[in-house]
Amino acid sequence: MPGRRSPHVARSETLLLLNARIRLRKCEVGRRTRVRGRPRVIKDGSITIGDHVRLVSDLVPIELHTVGGGSIEIGDWTFVNYGSIVTAYARVEIGRNCLLGHYVAIIDNDEHDMLDRSRPGLSRPVRVADGAWLCDRVIVLPGVTIGEGAVVGAGAVVTKDIPPWSVAVGNPARVIKQIPRLSHEPQAAALAGLADGGTSPNWG
Repeated sequence: MPGRRSPHVARSETLLLLNARIRLRKCEVGRRTRVRGRPRVIKDGSITIGDHVRLVSDLVPIELHTVGGGSIEIGDWTFVNYGSIVTAYARVEIGRNCLLGHYVAIIDNDEHDMLDRSRPGLSRPVRVADGAWLCDRVIVLPGVTIGEGAVVGAGAVVTKDIPPWSVAVGNPARVIKQIPRLSHEPQAAALAGLADGGTSPNWG
């Protein structure tokens, strides 16, 4: 019957759901979040991951790292690809329906003070708003807000805020155009993958 999952697909989904519970056991995890591979979780604070989040951590591990009571929050339906690193000394918030490509780095602290390099520098929270898309190898530096629906091109280094519904590229990232406001619902439906009974093999 159309839309009916094969037993093989159902087993695969079950394994991904179980893997999430095992690999993210140090985190607060929502419903039907799936993990492929082995993310590296270093938790000295809080890590909250929403419903239907997908982490692809097979070829190169995803790293989620909180330091000194920092917090990481990843919203519902967000997708994170392998090699990405999220580090929070204070707070990193990634919204709903976001896309993070391969080797994205999001940090809220420069790791070392400019003058006294034996201690961390000043922490400044980072926010990635709902529906944002960070392409491969984007680096997001402390204190940045990336607006709703914004697209940041591959290899960009984001040093200042990116407005909603804009495209930014380069090092440092600069806005090159605005894009039409889109509904997040089609993206959420696509990210649902097998959760709604679909049979698409393109999980990650």
